[in-house]
Amino acid sequence: MSSKFRKLLPLFFLTILVFSYFFKDNYKSVDNIRPELLQAPEQATSTATELISFSKDGYAYNLTPVAEYKIQALVVHRMDYRFFSIHNSDSIFPIDLCLIWGENLENKSYQNKDLSFSQDSRFCFFRWRREASINPNLISNNHLITNDPDILGIINQVKPGDQVSISGYLVNVEAKKVGKVSEYDPSVFNLATSLSRTDSGGGACEIIYIKNIKIIQTGHPIWSFLFKFSLWILGCLIIFNIFHFLIHIHRHRRNLN
Repeated sequence: MSSKFRKLLPLFFLTILVFSYFFKDNYKSVDNIRPELLQAPEQATSTATELISFSKDGYAYNLTPVAEYKIQALVVHRMDYRFFSIHNSDSIFPIDLCLIWGENLENKSYQNKDLSFSQDSRFCFFRWRREASINPNLISNNHLITNDPDILGIINQVKPGDQVSISGYLVNVEAKKVGKVSEYDPSVFNLATSLSRTDSGGGACEIIYIKNIKIIQTGHPIWSFLFKFSLWILGCLIIFNIFHFLIHIHRHRRNLN
């Protein structure tokens, strides 16, 4: 491999990485909306009678199912709190998804260039600079809970632009400290799920204990592949260049001797 080619190759894949990073999560360019996403979420009184109990990060959790729930929607934003949350107590829902459905998809309002979504502090926000015909009752922020590593693996793959189907229980959460955790963590932690799509503010998020989650249509599979592929290639090139440098140093020292 020539020196010039070795220098240009990382630049080539870095360019692909940057472009794919911005395009892979572009929900505004998603046009082919599945018909099931035009339907309202399904909610029914829960038939579960037993608490869902498990332990994690020094807390014992009791989840009380209050409704069976299914939502099929477009992901417009995703927030991973595993690196931002200062509390161990809420680590059972490390990822929040901001979802929209129904009329907001049918009238293509989500594609309005003046509309944007963001997430912070366990809330989903939407903003617009001019007019945006967005229905706030067809938007929800969702705290996702699972103690199943396979389900968590699927959650980790979900990104903006994906069309997803999520089913399980809306749950109220009670947590009690049972081990040594940060002094900033509460000894008791309680959080109630929303049971309405028309509320807002604190307490308006759906807390879903997931029984099943599917990515029913990937937003941008080609850009997602290019992002992962270019990232992998760049990693390999870095390792190759490190070995090449070490071999060069070794040969240089041997020649001096």
